[in-house]
Amino acid sequence: MYGPAATPGKATLPSGYDVSVDAEHGGYIARVIHASGALAASGRIAVHAGSAVFDQIITEEAHRRLGLGSVVMQHLDAVAEKAGVTERLLVATEAGRALYERLSWTVLAPWSTAVLVE
Repeated sequence: MYGPAATPGKATLPSGYDVSVDAEHGGYIARVIHASGALAASGRIAVHAGSAVFDQIITEEAHRRLGLGSVVMQHLDAVAEKAGVTERLLVATEAGRALYERLSWTVLAPWSTAVLVE
């Protein structure tokens, strides 16, 4: 689990991509769409009682290394800012660690998932 980021620099959306943020299922989803119509990157945020949880930040393999993850995080953070959020949390995989650390997020605690087999 990652803790709040310092204010990062503004991410630039590369040419040939568009981004949208929509309310969905009680939260928000940011989507980066390539000119071909393909989903290139996305992420979700849930905001409640002064907290925001960022989740499912994904950049499709064909669109990696273009800064799209940073664009998604920036747009989700704008949702949190508008909602007056004072606490930001991010549940992430090890694969996303470089992105989050580059955006100044810090690890607060390791996250693990357990399954109870009956």
